[in-house]
Amino acid sequence: MAEEAVAPYLIFDIERVRQLKTEYRASIDFTLELLPAINWDSPKQIQHFFARHFQIHLPDVKIRTFEAIRAAHEHDSHLVDILTGAVQYLKLKSTMTNYLDCILRHIDGDRLNLRDVDGVWMFPNKRPLPTSMEIWACVKSYSAELIPLIQALQQP
Repeated sequence: MAEEAVAPYLIFDIERVRQLKTEYRASIDFTLELLPAINWDSPKQIQHFFARHFQIHLPDVKIRTFEAIRAAHEHDSHLVDILTGAVQYLKLKSTMTNYLDCILRHIDGDRLNLRDVDGVWMFPNKRPLPTSMEIWACVKSYSAELIPLIQALQQP
């Protein structure tokens, strides 16, 4: 009888993942305190805010959209500050929900099995391996087949 192939995996320091999630939550809360008091999880409220206060009609509320508008409006420091905060919030929230929450939800002991999606190893939620060095600092070890991928991710 043939042995069943084992999916590549990452072994995490779960306490470090939990600590990092707590740090991200605190950073999110701090960022929200500096931003205007709207629901930054509501695309409609965000679009309405920018249309009403800056006459900017956002096609979407993606990081790349905020970064493009910020680059085009460098002369308006108030707008730049809000856009910078929005980008910070979205990046923190995305990393927390797409990676930290996923690790904690799908971990088996301290092991997270990866999925093969069209020949690319992905997290269980079909997200690519993280680029965040903060997340990689939580990894204690990994399966040998991931060595080339991980080395490529860690190069500047």
